[in-house]
Amino acid sequence: MIGCCLILFLAILDVNLVANQLPKILEEFKSGEEFSWLINSHSLTSTMLQPFCRKLSTKFGKKLTFLVSILIFGASSVLCGASQNIQWLITTRATMGIGSGMIASMTFIIISEVLPYKQKVFYNIVMNIIFAIAFIIGPLLGGLFVDYVSWRWSFYMNGPLSIICIIILLIALRKFGKSSENTSTKLKEVDWLGIFLLASGLLLLLFGLNYGGNKFPWISVTILTIFGVGFVILMFFGIFEKIFVKKPLIPTSMFKDSSIRAIFGCFYFIGWIQVIVIYYTPIYFQYVRLQSATQSGISLLPLVSSVVIFCAISGTLVIKFEKYKWLLYIGSISLIGGGFLLSTLNLTTETLLRVIALIVIGCGIGTQFILLIPALRAVKKGEKSGMIGLCNFFRGYGFIFGISISTALFDNHILSNMKNTQNYPIKSSLNDVLSLKNIRQLDEEQKNIILNSINNGISTIYILCIFVAVMGLIFASFIKNYNLRNDTEDNNNNSNNNNFEVLNEKII
Repeated sequence: MIGCCLILFLAILDVNLVANQLPKILEEFKSGEEFSWLINSHSLTSTMLQPFCRKLSTKFGKKLTFLVSILIFGASSVLCGASQNIQWLITTRATMGIGSGMIASMTFIIISEVLPYKQKVFYNIVMNIIFAIAFIIGPLLGGLFVDYVSWRWSFYMNGPLSIICIIILLIALRKFGKSSENTSTKLKEVDWLGIFLLASGLLLLLFGLNYGGNKFPWISVTILTIFGVGFVILMFFGIFEKIFVKKPLIPTSMFKDSSIRAIFGCFYFIGWIQVIVIYYTPIYFQYVRLQSATQSGISLLPLVSSVVIFCAISGTLVIKFEKYKWLLYIGSISLIGGGFLLSTLNLTTETLLRVIALIVIGCGIGTQFILLIPALRAVKKGEKSGMIGLCNFFRGYGFIFGISISTALFDNHILSNMKNTQNYPIKSSLNDVLSLKNIRQLDEEQKNIILNSINNGISTIYILCIFVAVMGLIFASFIKNYNLRNDTEDNNNNSNNNNFEVLNEKII
């Protein structure tokens, strides 16, 4: 299990490292306009794998599937470090997302299905510790790489460490034999057309969101055509999965329950808020406050620490009082308050106020991790793994659309200022405006014009967080009060297993 824990730690750490390194990476490649693509390339592929990773492990074997996922992750990470342009990096991040998504799913599958009961409880604790350490040290470690070595080495290090994990797992999983089915039969049973349709439709929507108002006017033939074709493909995907596929990527049976639909909605909205806070808060510190990447990592400690602390507190309170809806309400209200406080940050906000804002939003994010408790109680024992996959699926698409729409708002805000402000210091391109090197070369007055423009763009995004959090609060009110007491022998034997399954929500 050492190999499982190590590779999972690297997958979790990667997300938190990159969040604090993005300003430096984008400046080096002069590609500020590709901000959302760099995030979504990873998020889209890792999310796509969630619904059917268990099917792959059943068809091809757990050992082979897990080892392939580590190989993809390690090789792609090295290629990320060797990137010579932004297109190269976006492509390799997408491939890396495939590995990350499979690692998260396969770690859960192996521990939940292979280990005896007592060891599951132990590794429940271990996974919590891994999550906490990676989440807390990620931003700071990412900053140290940027300032004192190179952001590239945060990717290079995953190569040799992945090889070590593969060697350990080859030994540890040697008892798992090969599947009796031949490879061609296995490949035919994978829903490749469904995967292609879903990915194609979503990619077209992302193209529209990223290029609308930036490279093309929102009301233009190009953008409207992209959106139209994207929606048509997604509609065809839904019809195809419902009529022609025996085991669809997204099971429709779970959507019949209004409470489960509300749970999925909450996961979607919390994904929005998480991705905005994770990726735009470092931008505030490194652009508006002109902090180094290391200083930014230190400034983010109140946020990441509060997420971990309130996650632990909320879980403990649920176990003690066997109630959860009141915590969902508190979490949603904290997200609303945190979004408001973050929207008030500016060039001169005092440290204490920044810390309070980060702790409040961190409280909201950490508390929302208990969402998986009612999710698991809402379904039968045999459906729990599928429920976890769908919850991660909706949260992942909250990530994708959250960063796309927020980046579209941010970019259009900057572009509008460039056109409408007479004395705007930099009018050449968005990439030049978002160059820290260019900003630092300006005199104080010109610098403040740019920084205020960026700050106002970020504030607009945090205001968006408020509305999204309100939607989350509304959806939370429709979640049923499921009985958390283990009143049957079956539930009693599986109570700790359910606690373990909550961890999969935290991973990627």
